[in-house]
This record gives sequence, C-alpha cells and structure tokens, in this order.
Amino acid sequence: MSPPPFPGLATLARGRSFGVARLYPVGSASNGIGGGCHGFVLLDARETVRSLRPRVARMDDHTRDATVAPPLHGNPSGWLRERGESNGWEHGTLRRAVVNGVRLYNDGAYHESHDCFENEWYNYGSGTTESAFLHGMVQVAAGAYKHVDFEDDDGMRSLFETALQYLHGVPEDFYGVDVGDVRVVLGDALDDPGALDGWRIALDGHRPTARDEHYAYAESLE
Repeated sequence: MSPPPFPGLATLARGRSFGVARLYPVGSASNGIGGGCHGFVLLDARETVRSLRPRVARMDDHTRDATVAPPLHGNPSGWLRERGESNGWEHGTLRRAVVNGVRLYNDGAYHESHDCFENEWYNYGSGTTESAFLHGMVQVAAGAYKHVDFEDDDGMRSLFETALQYLHGVPEDFYGVDVGDVRVVLGDALDDPGALDGWRIALDGHRPTARDEHYAYAESLE
C-alpha cells in the first residue's frame, strides 16, 4: 500500500499523523544559521515522527542545575513538584536554556535565542523528546532571524517546515513553553509570513522579554 499524500505543514502543525519519505540533513548544519550540512538521509516520515517521541532522556549530572526556579504556575511537562533535583525539573539546564532562549526571542534577539537552544540541544541523544523540542526551537529562532533580519521568507518557510516536523508530538506545555501555540503560528506563517510579526512565545502563561542577565547568558555560550 502506498503512503498517504503529505498533508501540508498547516495540517502537521495541528498534530495529525502523516507518512511520506523525505530527505533529512545529517550533521551539525541543520540549525539554519551557518555551518555546512554533511549530507542527507532518506527516512520514512512515519518512522521519523515516532522517533521524536519514544522516550524522555533520563536526568544526568551534566543536566542538573540547582539555580533554576520552579514554574510560575501549573505543572508543565518536565517538572514534578516532588522531585528534589533542579527544583523539580527533569533537566535543569534545559529549563535554563528555555527561559533564556524564549526571553531573547521575545526581545527580537533571534540569533542569541538560537544559540541558547542549540547549545542545550547537544546534551541529548537522537530520538529523545528533549532533542526534538530543542532542534525545533533552534529552527524557530533561525526562521524568525531569516524573516526579520534578511526578509528571506523562503528561507523562513524552509526552516519552519523542519521545525514543525520536530515539534510534532512534543507535549504542548513542554518545560513551560506553549508548544501548541508555536505550532499554530508557524503553520500560519507558512501561508502569511506577517503572522510572525509581533508574535512572542508564551512561557508559563506569560510572554516575557529579556533583561541584561539573559544577554549575558547567551554571551557566555560563545
């Protein structure tokens, strides 16, 4: 039986399943900003989507961070009140990257936001939800950078298409990020890039912007 036709990214943005063979970049350069791709691999998208959400990476010493605060409210995916390490976060460094990356994105510092998500992405193996989420957010920041700084909407669409594939199946409140809203806005921007203008990412129910310490965090990654 042949696979069903690709439903389009607007449908994928709303979380429906799909099955089609696609080319995916291999190497360090699928991040949208700089670098060179090492090649491509042909994957069945049904297998790819399943591979994005089979397991959550276990806490490791290098992803603990006692300085991160609990969420402002609610019980987002990745946090448990009774967990002692990292104030309840499964990966404290991931929450730290999210807080800084989201705030910098909302401040229009897309390159710095990209670096926050990319640096943390290296901590997780392929096939984990953490890796899929962070790779998706790398592409979100890179796409906004293309749209705002270079008026390159074709480049933005290419990056957002990849972001939607990675964010498919990620919990809608992962580490406090409103992933569902991210998917909807990215899907809208494929048809109308203006949907991105003025949009800010929601974190813990708010849309915070950056302060000096968030820029300092990004600078420390260089």
